[in-house]
Amino acid sequence: MSATPNPIRLRSLLSTRAASLALCLSLCGAAQAAAPAATTSPFDGYWQTCERYQGEEYCESLQLSQQGATIRAAWNWRASQTGGTDLLVGRIENGRAVFDTPGCEVTSDNECRPKQQARPTLMVLLRCGRDLYWVHDRKRGCAEVKASERYRRVEPKALAADVVDFAGYDFFRQP
Repeated sequence: MSATPNPIRLRSLLSTRAASLALCLSLCGAAQAAAPAATTSPFDGYWQTCERYQGEEYCESLQLSQQGATIRAAWNWRASQTGGTDLLVGRIENGRAVFDTPGCEVTSDNECRPKQQARPTLMVLLRCGRDLYWVHDRKRGCAEVKASERYRRVEPKALAADVVDFAGYDFFRQP
């Protein structure tokens, strides 16, 4: 018996393996194409910051939803027996969420009363690593933020009483 491999058998074996590999790669590609693309913005979700002030816990939270270049926000603040919710509409600009309208304040009867500001303030959300920072527009990058401006991602249940149904407010349907 000869120890020399049969070239026809070798070619057939390599052809079969190449065909199997090609089939596997095409199926993997089809599975990836069929999987839903991640369409969430780095800002989407629920965010919160809490600190103690004069012995009392004071918390702020953000609920954010991006649709294209538009971002909707509900900003909540809570302290012992008081709190409030503001609704804002902004835009994504250079990787930042920019809010330049005063928005509105949710009233007890779930209406949204327009807020009045003597001077408009441009507020910006920066995404720095895993956290968001709510800052004035003068701050252009993550190196300029303070720890006190940090919001961390939380589960919706952490904000149960403050979660807003954006579809329920005419404020978000305005042009």
